[in-house]
Amino acid sequence: MGRNRLYRTVGLCLRTWYKKDMKTLNWGIIGCGRIAAKFARGLQTLKGCRLVAAASLSEGKAERFAVQFGIPRFYTDYETLVRDPDIHIVYIASLHNAHCGNTLLALNNGKHVLCEKPFALNGDQAQQMAEAARSNDLFLMEAMWTRFLPASRKLKRLIDEGGIGEVKHLRAEFGFHVPWDPDDRLHSLPLSGGSLLDLGIYPVSYARWIFGCDPESIQSTADIGRSGVDEQSSYFFSYPGGRSAHLFSSFKVRVQNEALIAGSEGYVRVPNFFHPHKFTVRGAGLTSKKYRIPYRSTGLQYQAEEAMACVRAGKNESPVMPLNESVEIMRTLDALRRQWGLVYPEERNG
Repeated sequence: MGRNRLYRTVGLCLRTWYKKDMKTLNWGIIGCGRIAAKFARGLQTLKGCRLVAAASLSEGKAERFAVQFGIPRFYTDYETLVRDPDIHIVYIASLHNAHCGNTLLALNNGKHVLCEKPFALNGDQAQQMAEAARSNDLFLMEAMWTRFLPASRKLKRLIDEGGIGEVKHLRAEFGFHVPWDPDDRLHSLPLSGGSLLDLGIYPVSYARWIFGCDPESIQSTADIGRSGVDEQSSYFFSYPGGRSAHLFSSFKVRVQNEALIAGSEGYVRVPNFFHPHKFTVRGAGLTSKKYRIPYRSTGLQYQAEEAMACVRAGKNESPVMPLNESVEIMRTLDALRRQWGLVYPEERNG
């Protein structure tokens, strides 16, 4: 029996065993950077789960991470973590250009996966990841935390119930200033830097969430910096019925990071739309109502809750962040980059 087949057989046996007792789901983390630390803090607020292992390729980093969060095991390679029989689900918090490979590694070793955004480098990688999850009968979801926050859920219900009529236009922007540093990941083309994957993914995903479909046409412009990454970009999406979205991302300028959702009977203003805790609705007659719905801890635990609820229910994807939608969003980002002539090194070498 080949090694990969053996690991899949062991994974199937483990899944059969733990489906009988889903009281506690054990997590492992790949990548021990800033976002992983926020996720670990959020996970500590939840019941019915444990963080049992972490892995990093950087010497000493996983050990320090394990000590910080009281994690019993740490690894200096990812293969050992995904073969750990105590782990049920893996959170992928590595760099963008490693998301696809790390996700496939975990899935092919029988682990469910919650993968940080952006889901992959491009649509083809995203499609490969989705197909691997389905063929292995495992759960996979992009960790787009915005959708799972309490204020976001309330906002979406209000819009879906016709609170501002039919949505006609969306404006969303996400930007802050990052000093030029050739060693900074954001400025590194080999590390898939640029504002699109780090920041632009938020307004693009938000538009897909609000309109419920892909744009019919895309117009965009980008400022490509001296290191070859997009430092700032603006996109205009057109949708059926004359609907539209104007989106912006940048790490050259600081903006309000606000979303404005305009409907036929009113509008919603959402400060810090990518992690909202409040929003204001103006309906017909310009009556105004303010909603304040803060989130607990770091907010990253809500996506973990969704992942665990789906696993316990035997679902292989979330209806809130389905796999086909993650693939479609990545293909929208591909279309933007084609307009700019921006190609990542992995794509050239592939």
